[in-house]
Amino acid sequence: MDNNQKTEYFGTLLTIVSAIADLNNNMSYNLIIAICNIALFEWPEILSVFSKIFTTQDDEKSIEMSIKILRSFLNENDNSEEITDFHISNLRRHIIDNYSDQISLIIKNLILIPHLSADIMDIYSNILSWDFKND
Repeated sequence: MDNNQKTEYFGTLLTIVSAIADLNNNMSYNLIIAICNIALFEWPEILSVFSKIFTTQDDEKSIEMSIKILRSFLNENDNSEEITDFHISNLRRHIIDNYSDQISLIIKNLILIPHLSADIMDIYSNILSWDFKND
């Protein structure tokens, strides 16, 4: 599969997830995990479109989708045995270097969108734990 096909396939997955009304079901969960697993290997070098999850959104549905994907991505990043420690470290560094302001805005949504509190706290917890790991 070439890079254009990967990007198109990935974009289709994002479109499908964004069209699902309820992100708290098994199908949504599995699609989000698929998105995150692909991004673990292909972002930021190939799938720059994944960076959209870090941008601030105006509507609650888009915010919820971004938060759920980011939460799952950080969990997969921290728990994956499929990628090297060096790659994990590079992904973490890329996130901190390029998206710190956006992460702060996501954390502020903790107050604005209470039903996403657990997801947001999980994002925050993952990022805080990075300081205590040997990267």
